[in-house]
Amino acid sequence: MEVSEKIKANEIFARYAGSLSDEITAQCPAESTAYDIQAAAFKIAKKRMPEILSATEIEALKKVAFDYSIILDDMWIIFGILLRDKTLAERNIPVIEVDRHSPT
Repeated sequence: MEVSEKIKANEIFARYAGSLSDEITAQCPAESTAYDIQAAAFKIAKKRMPEILSATEIEALKKVAFDYSIILDDMWIIFGILLRDKTLAERNIPVIEVDRHSPT
């Protein structure tokens, strides 16, 4: 079983998608590239998920992190990917476009 399935990442993300989407919309105007959206999504998830999750949710994530021998901070990327994918889909940008844009 994948870590994302074990932590029920889609369910957790669905509860917080609205506020996370508001943040990415504020940071990434319509002309943003897929790479810009990805970078912002990863940054937002890393910063915001530990702040908005309940203590119970964080404890459940810690248990899975321990079981899979990873650190909790590495799990935030899962939510960043979900946020990126949601944002790209809403803007009709294929995920493959992330690799087509130079970060500079």
